[in-house]
Amino acid sequence: LQPWTFYVVQNPTKKKQLVKACLNQLAAKTASELIVCVARTDRNDEMAKRNITEFPFPEAPAAVQKYYKFIPYNYKTGYLNALGNFKKVAFKIARGLDKQLPVTAFNQADAKLWASKTTALACENLVLALRAYGFDSCMMEGFDEPLVRKLLNLNDQQYPVMVISAGERAEDGVFFPQYRFDRELFIQKV
Repeated sequence: LQPWTFYVVQNPTKKKQLVKACLNQLAAKTASELIVCVARTDRNDEMAKRNITEFPFPEAPAAVQKYYKFIPYNYKTGYLNALGNFKKVAFKIARGLDKQLPVTAFNQADAKLWASKTTALACENLVLALRAYGFDSCMMEGFDEPLVRKLLNLNDQQYPVMVISAGERAEDGVFFPQYRFDRELFIQKV
């Protein structure tokens, strides 16, 4: 469903405000480009329809059409989570109380988490692509969210996930030597 929008901020005034919103981090101040990555829960229906109408063959297979007809409901929660609560009860009844629930949004926080995780994966692909083309980048999650929301005029179903700075590396572009912690802190064999 690709629940994201990437805003490439090029307007000099907005870019200056965005640097401020990024807490004046050097990565923001020195970047040629600043990209605000926004997770969205407000257009799942539209994106599902596009996956059918813009399918890369003359006609989307029946299984694809069926999938994209029903998948948007997976992330809808409804007014006061009415649909989410109904889904939770229905899944429990259909699957039994001892079965794991499928991945779905039972409330707005679940929908936001899903969209944010998916957006973060797209961000990682973007920075890998930038590096493949010889550019450097820095993903910044430290920023003033209300200021970014105001700057981009985001609605309440659009969530800034990170700001990516990008450009050619300057001679003094790496501010400190890189170092790594022991792998055992992050990788557990079970």
